[in-house]
Amino acid sequence: MTAEELAAKAEEEAASSGKKGGKKDGGKKGGKKGKKEDKDDESKNVAKIGPSEVVLKFDEFYLDYNTTWATRDETDNYDQGYDRPMARDAVEPLVRKKKEKIVDKMIEQELKNMMILAKIKPKKKKKPKKAKKKKPKKIKLPGGKAVFGRDEYELLIELI
Repeated sequence: MTAEELAAKAEEEAASSGKKGGKKDGGKKGGKKGKKEDKDDESKNVAKIGPSEVVLKFDEFYLDYNTTWATRDETDNYDQGYDRPMARDAVEPLVRKKKEKIVDKMIEQELKNMMILAKIKPKKKKKPKKAKKKKPKKIKLPGGKAVFGRDEYELLIELI
């Protein structure tokens, strides 16, 4: 069975188990008892639907094996040599990415050269502004000049 079929079957079971319960607590007028029973019913009926992550991973590996290795005839391959098309398919995306990066750098350099020849200055990246240091405000009180720039601890010692 596939994962979709298992999920559909689990949904059907969950739906059928809900119908078997019969009447729900809608007819009761008790306040506290009805609420407790609803919570218990909901917690009992909660179940995980579908296959777990491990099962899905195994299905993926199984499918991969069936598509690449199950149909291969390795009877003539005594020395266990590599398969050139398979190796090429595995390595090609990596090489393609590296090649694209190199080509992008080359194109960027060519654009810079063309801008120099056309006497156009390349745009410089703007640097973020540095935050200015905040100066402490002077105290506008009588005797503020004597207190300005001194620590609270020093002022406390002076008072004592």
